[in-house]
Amino acid sequence: MDFEQAKTVLLEGYSRLEMNVSDQGTALHVQCEGNTYVVTEEDILTYAEQYPSFAALAVAPCECGISSVNYREQIVVPIEPSPIAPIGIRFREPTTFRQQGDNRFVEIGVVTQLFRNRLRFHEPFLEQHSARMRRPAAFMVRERDEHRQIDIVEPMPSFLTARVFNISAPTVEQAVKDTSALIEACLFELSYLKGTSVALSEEWPQRESRGRTFRLTEAFPGNDLPLPTAFFNADIVRFYQRGVSSRDPVIQFLSFYHVLEYFFITASDDRLHATLATRLNDPAFSPTPNALQRLVRDVLEHRRLTDETEMLRPVLERYVPLPDLIEFVEAYETHRGDKVYTKRRQIFGEDLAEVRLAEGHLYPNIAKRIKVIRNAVVHSSDRHEGHERFIPLTARSEEIIQEEVSLMRFLAEKVIIATART
Repeated sequence: MDFEQAKTVLLEGYSRLEMNVSDQGTALHVQCEGNTYVVTEEDILTYAEQYPSFAALAVAPCECGISSVNYREQIVVPIEPSPIAPIGIRFREPTTFRQQGDNRFVEIGVVTQLFRNRLRFHEPFLEQHSARMRRPAAFMVRERDEHRQIDIVEPMPSFLTARVFNISAPTVEQAVKDTSALIEACLFELSYLKGTSVALSEEWPQRESRGRTFRLTEAFPGNDLPLPTAFFNADIVRFYQRGVSSRDPVIQFLSFYHVLEYFFITASDDRLHATLATRLNDPAFSPTPNALQRLVRDVLEHRRLTDETEMLRPVLERYVPLPDLIEFVEAYETHRGDKVYTKRRQIFGEDLAEVRLAEGHLYPNIAKRIKVIRNAVVHSSDRHEGHERFIPLTARSEEIIQEEVSLMRFLAEKVIIATART
């Protein structure tokens, strides 16, 4: 492809976005929401040079990866991004993995021009690019200048990618298969040798929405907050704070779960005390051997109570008002547009009954659901090999956990408030 052909392809591509595109001879000008973007001569030349390779580069193994029989590139994302030192700074120069005698090598670094150009007009990439182009341009320039012409590359999504060179596979499918274990091994080395953890992504990162949870109430407006009239348990508040501050749905889920777990013994003991008090306060009670044996049996059964689902249920019943829980379930399902809780589902190989919005059904079914997910996250035993399992950093598993974070945060907040002292 020559320069003029590449320029035509780019002009037609941006014109399809209903943007005003003009040919400036050695460049293109793209008008978008009052911003002027320039497709530079260098950009057009690079696109022309790389275009012949596009046919061999399939969008595989997922929407955010490209692969051929000799080359693979796929987005990787930081497992826990640091707000202090953006991870992109650590990869200004790519990290390279080589082995003497092996022609293949792996790089992890800022996304390549080849990746961007191959997916330039691919729908998921184009969505993010065009959305950023429509924003006010001031965020991309140091000095406010309404007449500044901006390189169209500036608002392009910028990610980290892992790429494998010199694969030499017979098919793209085999290239993906051959390199998957190699990339995962490199990611382990990166964590082990450099203390930096990133993971292959199976979908385009959505930075604006990641880690957000549904809440019944909006954030408190302004900076003038009410002085507390109650004092909260500092231990469980710290679990809660860890959950709120994390962007990892697993850490969020477990942190909020720890708030509930904190009261397992208290709620269980209180239930035993209530049972014993009822028996002892019965006017018909007398210290006969049969009556005393019944009390002993109550205590022994309580001590044998090791099923954590049964320990979780009293916590929910004691600290989370039924109308509030019903309101949350109904609001969350409306928000999601799906019967997340009130229909039968299978999660991580376990069948879960629908959650009926009634006292005798809601608490036990919610408790079982929470425990199934908690056990899947905590236990990785190969006893369940062949069944659906929780695998960290895979899109399906992360999506399931993220879906449950809103409920867990809601429950944790209810418990913290209910156990406050005045």
